[in-house]
Amino acid sequence: MDGMGVTLDLAISVLLLGLNAFFVLAEFSIVKVRASRLSELSKKGNATAALAHAITQDLDAYLSTIQLGITMASLGLGWLGEPALAKTIAPILERLPSVWGGLLSHSLAFGIAFVFITGTHVVIGELAPKSLAIRSPERYSMWCARPLSFFHTVFFVPMSALNWLSNRLLRLSGLMHTPSEYGYSMDEMKALLSQAQEQGQISLRKLLLFENLFDFGAATLKTVTTPTEKVAFLSRKLGLERNLRTLSETNHSRYPLCESGMGTAFGYLHIRDFQRALLDPACGTPDPFSFKRDVMRLVETTPMEEALARMQRGRSHLALVTGPAGAVLGIVTLEDVLEELVGEIRDEFDKPGSGDLDSLLVPEASDLSMTERDKEAALKALLGRLHRAAGSFDLQEAWQALWAREQGLSSAMGRSTAFPHARLAGLARPLIAVGGFPKGLRFDALDRQPVRLVFLILTPLGEPAAQLRILAKLAALISDEALRSRLLAAADVAGLRTIIKAFDQHAAG
Repeated sequence: MDGMGVTLDLAISVLLLGLNAFFVLAEFSIVKVRASRLSELSKKGNATAALAHAITQDLDAYLSTIQLGITMASLGLGWLGEPALAKTIAPILERLPSVWGGLLSHSLAFGIAFVFITGTHVVIGELAPKSLAIRSPERYSMWCARPLSFFHTVFFVPMSALNWLSNRLLRLSGLMHTPSEYGYSMDEMKALLSQAQEQGQISLRKLLLFENLFDFGAATLKTVTTPTEKVAFLSRKLGLERNLRTLSETNHSRYPLCESGMGTAFGYLHIRDFQRALLDPACGTPDPFSFKRDVMRLVETTPMEEALARMQRGRSHLALVTGPAGAVLGIVTLEDVLEELVGEIRDEFDKPGSGDLDSLLVPEASDLSMTERDKEAALKALLGRLHRAAGSFDLQEAWQALWAREQGLSSAMGRSTAFPHARLAGLARPLIAVGGFPKGLRFDALDRQPVRLVFLILTPLGEPAAQLRILAKLAALISDEALRSRLLAAADVAGLRTIIKAFDQHAAG
C-alpha cells in the first residue's frame, strides 16, 4: 500500500469513527428524550422537534437503522483503520535496534494499532457521545433528527430485507414476534415521580397524593368502612322523640333509616329534606321516615375505585357496606372514599384533631445513635424498638406492610431523610419513632445522599387521612433548611423533641 493509499484509509477511518459517534449519539438521545417535550415544541412550530418526535414514535425502525450504521462503521474502522495505522507505525519501529527483528516489529505495530483503534473507538465513538446524549437528550435528538432521517431513507431497502430475514428466523424458531411496548410500569412511574420531586419539579405533597392514587387502585371499602356501632342512625322502633334527639345531638347530613338496628337499614334521610319540612309551619313535626331515599349497598370487598365510580353514577354520598352474606357491616360516604386520595376533609362541625408531631412521637422507641448501615436491617431495628415501647400492634404484620410499601416506592425523600410508613388494622393511634444514623444509611435516595434521619410512621388502617396529614407536616418540617439542619445535628432525642415542639407551635400559630 503506497503512502497515498494509507492516507486515504486513515481519512476514511476518521470519517467512520465520526459516523459511529453520530449513530451512538442519535441512539441514546432518541431513547432518552421525553416525547411529550418534543410534541410540545412541535406544536409551537419547531419543525425539527416535529421530526424528532416522529422518530420517537417509530423507534423500532430507527433503532434498526442506527444499529446497522454502528455495525458498518465499526467493521469498516477495524477493516481499514488498523492495517493503515499499523503500516504507518511499522517504519518507525523498524528503526529500533536489529535485535527486535522485522517480524517482531511488524507484530508490535499491529498490536499498537489495535490498542489505539480500539481505545479511540470506545472513547470517541461510544462513551463520549453516549454521555452527551444522556445529559442533553432534547438538544441532541433534534440535532440528529435530519441526518438520521436521511440515513433511514438510504438504509430503507437493506433494513427491510434484514427485518424480513429476522422475522422469518423468529417464526422458524417458534418465537412470537410482538410489537414492543413502551409504556411505563407502575413501579417505573413511581420512580419517575420520586425523581421529579427530588429535582424540584413537583412538591412533596403532590408526590404523596400520587402515592395515595397508586394505593387507591388496590384498596377496598373494608379499609374505610365506619362500623355499625359507630354509626348515628334513626330507628322506627325507638320512636320520634329519640330520633329527633339523635338529629339534634349529631351533625351529619345523612342518616341511615332502620326498622330497629343497623342490620335492618332500608334507606336514608337527607337532613335538607327534613329541614325544609321543619321550616314549613303547615307541616307540624315531620316524620323523618317520610323522607326516605333509596340507599346504595356495596360489598366490603368492592375496590375503592369501583365504589367511587358507582357512587358518582348513582349520585349517592352514602352507601351501606355489607358482608358476603348481605349482613350490614357499616356505612361508607363519598367523603370517606375521597379522603383516601386527598387526605382528611374537615367541615365546620368536625372536631380538630391533634396535629402535633411531638404528641405522636414515642421517645422510648427513638434513638439518634443507631449503627445499622443497611436499609432493611435499620427498619427492622427501629420497628422492633417501637414495638417494645408501644406494644399495641402485631410486629410481623407491621413489618410486612412496611417493607411491602418500601419496595413499591422508596420513602427516602432526599436531604438525608426518609419517612417509611404503613397503615395497620387494630392500631389505636398513630405512632412515630425516629432513628438517627450518624454514619449514614444506604437507602436508595434519588439525590444519592446517605439517609441520616428516619421517621418511621404507623397509622390506624381506619384513619386514612392521618397518614397523609403526618407526612405533609414532616414534609413541611424538612423543607425548612434551618430546622432540618438542627434536626440532623440534634445530640439526643430530647433535643430533637425541642425542635419538633417549636415547629408544632409555629405551625399552630
